[in-house]
Amino acid sequence: MSFSDGSLQLFDLRDRSGDIMLVNEGSGFSRFSGGFERQYFAAAASNLSESVFVVVDTDGMVQTFGLRQNSPSVAYADEHGIFMYIDNRFYMINPTNGDMVISRREKEYDSDFLELAAGVAVIGNSDSPIIRIMRYVSREYATVFSYDVSFPHMEARISADWQRVMLFSFRGFRLYIIDGDLLSEVHLQNVAHIHNVLFIRGDGDCYLTVIYNDGTVRNYSAVDGSFIYETVGELPDLTLFEVFFTDTFKIESPLHGTPRAYDVATGDFFRELERDAFLTHVTQIGDYVLTEYLTIGGERFGLLLDSELDVVAYLPFLSDFIGGYLIFNCLSGNLRKSRIYTVDELIEIALGTPQ
Repeated sequence: MSFSDGSLQLFDLRDRSGDIMLVNEGSGFSRFSGGFERQYFAAAASNLSESVFVVVDTDGMVQTFGLRQNSPSVAYADEHGIFMYIDNRFYMINPTNGDMVISRREKEYDSDFLELAAGVAVIGNSDSPIIRIMRYVSREYATVFSYDVSFPHMEARISADWQRVMLFSFRGFRLYIIDGDLLSEVHLQNVAHIHNVLFIRGDGDCYLTVIYNDGTVRNYSAVDGSFIYETVGELPDLTLFEVFFTDTFKIESPLHGTPRAYDVATGDFFRELERDAFLTHVTQIGDYVLTEYLTIGGERFGLLLDSELDVVAYLPFLSDFIGGYLIFNCLSGNLRKSRIYTVDELIEIALGTPQ
């Protein structure tokens, strides 16, 4: 039940002591939606600028999933599953582990109706003759690592030997064994003076390097999380986050402004890249360039670019690239892997004949 004071409460009809206040009074939320799928209750509470989405297992009255976003969201649940609609993207949510699948980036259309049945979604708009039909396909084998979603982090990286996973930000990091066991948690020193934090993955040991505004560099092992050594080098350029290189381009990611690409041989300006997000990483993949971004709202995504730096593919939730696999951090406590598919392969998957 939702109330005019902005609260949302789940009542246990078997034992009133088991009632749960999902959203407290004074939250500022005025739109509520939700429903049941078996014993799982899903709900969204929204206003014009933000929302929360929760899933509760009513057998034990425990929350199994929670997400706060800087956009309104809608929850829908019935015998076919639990669904979330936000930012013109549509997700099906696994209530047992919070895994989110079926993502769409559709900026040009809003959906007026949504029909769900037997794992198939049909989305349409009254201003367009086009409808979208999407089919849910579960690929549990794609999950390579699961973690505690309550730990705040900017990036998630996998070690070169696929044995360790590091979640890190400017505040600190957690290092895990790939099976999920926590090895180490470290809080970084002098957080206000950190210029950059980088995960270095070479042929040898992997490590996290922390660069401070005064030129101090501290390195931490990605094997056991221990402090390795500290050096003092040149003062970093405080106008730049980082400079990336490919065979053809030098790409500068400024702390404020638009990333710019230059011809690595001549130094001539070539073009600007994505304007509306912060460039965090660049990887060359053959003739292609993989760029990773972080939005102001904390959303990660990637863009696969061709040799002219034109966008070939948009990759929501991109977190890493290792061993020929794209790694996606779907904000639900899971890292999932996928190789890069050709257009023909994607069409075959859509037609039900996956490779």
